Parts: sequence; structure tokens; C-alpha cells
Amino acid sequence: RAQSAALLRARAAGGSMHHASVGCGYPDRVMIPNAQQLMSPDVARVALMGRSKAGKSSIAAMVLSGRRTNPHDTLLFHSHHPLIVQHVTDNELLQYQIWDIPGSYVEQGMGDLMCGDKRLRERDLFRMLSTIIYVVDSQGESALHGDLAALEQCVNSVTAMNPSINVEVFIHKTDDDMFLTQMQLAERRSVVEKVLDAIPSELTTHMTSIYDGSTLESMSRVVSKLVAYRWALQDLLDDLQIACSFEKSFILDIGTRLYLATDSTPPSMDFYALCVELMDVVLDMTTVYGEHPGVDGTGNFFDNMAAANVQLDNGTVICVRQVGTFLALMSMVRGDNYTKPAQVEFNQNIFREGIQALMGGRTPPS
Repeated sequence: RAQSAALLRARAAGGSMHHASVGCGYPDRVMIPNAQQLMSPDVARVALMGRSKAGKSSIAAMVLSGRRTNPHDTLLFHSHHPLIVQHVTDNELLQYQIWDIPGSYVEQGMGDLMCGDKRLRERDLFRMLSTIIYVVDSQGESALHGDLAALEQCVNSVTAMNPSINVEVFIHKTDDDMFLTQMQLAERRSVVEKVLDAIPSELTTHMTSIYDGSTLESMSRVVSKLVAYRWALQDLLDDLQIACSFEKSFILDIGTRLYLATDSTPPSMDFYALCVELMDVVLDMTTVYGEHPGVDGTGNFFDNMAAANVQLDNGTVICVRQVGTFLALMSMVRGDNYTKPAQVEFNQNIFREGIQALMGGRTPPS
């Protein structure tokens, strides 16, 4: 079973990828692309930028592994110099690339960027990107000087070349170290507050750490903005919420564990963290009891017949349903409202048809 589960997770991680040293921060799924792969017009591009040792590669590794990378292993990652690009193309809803831009590029004042043996001009680089995530290291006074100065330069340069680009800031490493004294913790929190005050108000900021679910949640908020049917999906989820008395729903990419859409109610970090953990359990169960290699022809055990209902100790029920290749609908409903499972299943199937219609350019069923 352990070997089967490992195989499933490798498939859920998606595709056949080139391998590189673990020291770069990517145990697998690494690609140092050629220019033709970079220029693909059909994908969105999310770039991680920041100074060296800010935590960019650690963030990418946690996301691309679906949080299966041990956070402590990221301490062994060293700085890399080439541009590293990961293609996330497993699910039907959103295909995008994550660019891990080396810290030396920011520290040297940006400019042109080498991609293998080809030079990528600065203007072309920023015009190709959909979103930039600038990672600020919150641990140390250097964040108040080098990081913030580089952030200002980056924002000014990028917006001048691509006014439509979305720039967001991850204030990273905000976890409380158990070995620090109360005074040291207070100093660290003071640094974070100063960083928040110094960042322009028009930029969206996220507090992140690889030791909890904040990194995946923040990446979900960023990536979900790239989904073409974002608002239509939100409306469908709202309709489903009313029909089934759901408290909250997410559509998860099971490869990365990022949510790509949610309903209009405020996101619940606790429920999202529970969804991530539960997804691992469901995948293990489908490894044992699911079709092999999957009736959808993708080699994915989590096929179009996959579904689960899990009741928690407090009576809350988590409903899981496959709604597309590598896509899972995860909904929370109170136990006293979960009285008609057949009706919930019927509405989930209608919702699945709606997503398939959207992706196929058709009108969703009413």
C-alpha cells in the first residue's frame, strides 16, 4: 500500500519532469526550460522574486509537492543561479507556470535574465508574467533595508513595463521559533510590523510560513485570481451552498493542494487546512479501492467515480467529490443539515456538469 500511495502521489504531483539536485529546493518536478517553453502563449506565469535566502525555493517546493515536503528539509536548500520554471498543467481548470527567479537577479539590480544559453530581455520578461510574488524575509533588520529597497525598485520597474501585472508580497518566515526568548520574539514581531508599515498600501500582503498552512493558503489566493471562470465558479458554488446548506466549499487541485475557487463567504483557514489533510486520506483510500489505472484514462486513481463523506467528532460532515481531472470539490456541512445525502449527491453531479460546461465553453445547467 505504501508503494501504491507513493505512486499515486507522484502521479498527483503531475507529469514526467526532469530531475535536479535536491539542494536547489526541488526534490522532483524541476525544469530549467528553453526559450520556446517559456514563450508558450496559453499559460499564466507566476514569478517568485526576492533577495537570496528569502525563502522563494522553499515556498515553491512546498507548493509543488502538495505540502508533502518536510519543512525542515528546506533548511538544506542552497541558493541557485539559473531560472527554474515549473509547469502545473495537470488539472483542466488552470494551466500555469511557477518561475523561481534567483535572488542574485534582484540583488544585481535586475535587467536581462539568462535562460539557459539565451538572454531574456527585462522588458520581455515582465510583459510575459501574470503575477509577481515578492518574498520578504521577516527575520532580521535587513528586511527593513535591502529587501524593502529592492521591493520598491522591483514594483516601479515592473509596473512601468507591464501596468496590468499583479504584484503581491509574501512576508515570509513569520513563524514563532520555540527556542527564542520573549524579548527576541517581540523584536521579530516589531520588525514585521515595520515591514507592513513600509509596504505600499496598494500591494496585497500575506503573512506566510512553511511550518503551517499559511503558504498554501496565500498561494491559493494568488493563483485563484488567474482562473478564467473565477466569478462564474463562485456563483456556481454559491448556488450549491444554498441548495445543500453547505457552510463552505473549495475546489482543490489535488496535485498542489491549492484551492482554485471558493464561494463568496470569507475563506476559513482552518477548514482549508483540514481539506488538505483529508485529501491525503482520500487519495490513500482511492489507491486501495479505486480503479487502476483510472476509468478516465489519466492513470489517476482519483477518477470521475471518486467521492467520500467524512463525519468529524463534532458532527460536521466533509463531502468530497471529483469534479474534473485532478480537481476535487470539498464542502463542509453541519451534521443536522446533512439529512438528505442523495440530494447532496445529485446537486454535486449537477455542479460537476456545470464545471465541465464552463471548461467546454457551454452554458452551465441551471
